Amino acid sequence: MTGNVAFMFVCTIMVFFMTPGLAFFYGGMVRRKNALNTMMFCMAMLGIGIFLWILVGYSLSFGTDHAGIIGDLDNILLRHVSWEVTGGEGEAPEMISVLFNMMFAVISPAIILGAVAERMKFSKMMIFVVIWSLLVYYPLAHMAWGGGLLEMIGSIKNNQIPDWFFVKKSEKKGLQSNRKHGIIIEILIKYPWEEGFL
Repeated sequence: MTGNVAFMFVCTIMVFFMTPGLAFFYGGMVRRKNALNTMMFCMAMLGIGIFLWILVGYSLSFGTDHAGIIGDLDNILLRHVSWEVTGGEGEAPEMISVLFNMMFAVISPAIILGAVAERMKFSKMMIFVVIWSLLVYYPLAHMAWGGGLLEMIGSIKNNQIPDWFFVKKSEKKGLQSNRKHGIIIEILIKYPWEEGFL
């Protein structure tokens, strides 16, 4: 267990340092008069992102599913989250997962800053980050990783997704299909899916 915990901590720290790195990257891309402001945007997002994640973000992203879209507020302020290992052997404590996912919730709005650097006021950017996190990031995180809609679609039994997802257009139109593409799809997608590699 300690190896898993150490690995997750190292990964969390590496993602944490991506946000200050992004601040320096964006600071170097703007004009000199806006460099400090742009870097401050990224660092402020670090604080706002951590605060929002602890307040409601983790609960909305990984809470009990509601209609496949969003989680509930049972884990608000990380209430029922502990450092104890609840799974089997090879599992890490839930708090490690909270910290790891928090770093991505922090850097995601910081990446958006590149689109609005030198164009948006500091206060409006912070309001945008709060609204975007609540309305876009947390629901999508829940849908993809928290047991929501996208995760349910991805967990369809064995090879059903490649069958309905990769239906050839030529088969729909009644035209002759190109077998070479079908073989590539079969090798790269369906075989690993059926064998349990994906």
